[in-house]
Amino acid sequence: EYETLAPFLKRESPQTIAVVLSHLPPDRAGEVLARLPAAVQVDVIRRLVDLDEADPRVLREVERELESWLSEQVRDRRRRAAGLAAVSAILAAATGGTRRNILQNLSRHDRPLAGKLRPDRLMFADLIELDDVALVTVFKAADPDLIVLALAGAPAELVKRVTQQLPIEQGKALSHGLVHLGPTRLSDVEEAQQALADLPPRGRWQGR
Repeated sequence: EYETLAPFLKRESPQTIAVVLSHLPPDRAGEVLARLPAAVQVDVIRRLVDLDEADPRVLREVERELESWLSEQVRDRRRRAAGLAAVSAILAAATGGTRRNILQNLSRHDRPLAGKLRPDRLMFADLIELDDVALVTVFKAADPDLIVLALAGAPAELVKRVTQQLPIEQGKALSHGLVHLGPTRLSDVEEAQQALADLPPRGRWQGR
């Protein structure tokens, strides 16, 4: 892949780069060449124009170095993938609040990494991160009975925000439903919470 090959060639002399490019398919050589610094591009093109038949010993040495570099990159990618999988498993096993706190802290220091670790399927605990407009959109789209059941085990902060953002009558009905909610199974509450989290399209989710 040229994304892997270009960093290797940037460390090499223009002559070595020219030798490598001369052995690549034209389209791949062009992709790599385009990712080199402008001054290096010019020098490499000049070397390509005047390139003679390379010494087989030189070619073998370049080949060995390139093979070593690529093998190292593959190992590094596999190691990172295994590490991401391990962290993702830890986050998946954590409670909603713990997972949210970890991701929030990570976002402050390494937003790209936090983005990789955030699950594609949003969890109910993530609802608190919605801005007010998106939050209202979610709850207006949900069945009132589903909302009451889902909020039965929700943080007080989320219940307060939802009640305040909904129309007055709907907010009162929600508060009344929560107060008079009878005994419920935890599994039913969790199922309702995930059903509520699955409602909004991914693009509507924005942190406050």
